[in-house]
Amino acid sequence: MLSKVDMVISPNRSRLVLWLVVICVLLLSLLTAVEKLQRDMDETAFQLASKRMLERAGFYKQQWILKGQPKQLEIEGLHIIFSPSGWLLPKNNNKTSSCQSWFKLLYPEQRVLDEIPQQIIERFDTGHYDCKYVFAQGRQIRVQLEEDKFSIGIDNGEIKN
Repeated sequence: MLSKVDMVISPNRSRLVLWLVVICVLLLSLLTAVEKLQRDMDETAFQLASKRMLERAGFYKQQWILKGQPKQLEIEGLHIIFSPSGWLLPKNNNKTSSCQSWFKLLYPEQRVLDEIPQQIIERFDTGHYDCKYVFAQGRQIRVQLEEDKFSIGIDNGEIKN
């Protein structure tokens, strides 16, 4: 049989256990919400970076049009080579193709969420330029110039070649 002391302690213990369970459930819910918020924040940062890159490419094309559509221009101290349709080409000063130079021109900050690309995948053919900038956790920004069509997109999955 339970003594009077055990009967008094038992409800107190039950309340304590119940409160601990409630607190644990609330903490787990909070951690899940924070994790989802972090994923959304990462996604937004990469979308913003791709939009800024596209805006920067549009700025260079606008300067190309205003200056009479030359093959090359010097803008803000940078030597830029253009395609016949006015999109900047991924070529460095040696006139060799370079995704690194393209990234530097399009996104001078060169960091997304304080990360630099861990890997750069380049594919160049005649009239086709394709650069993938791979960041942590497989996130990537892809810049393409194909048959005078310029595009920038993001991919959050695996590295695709």
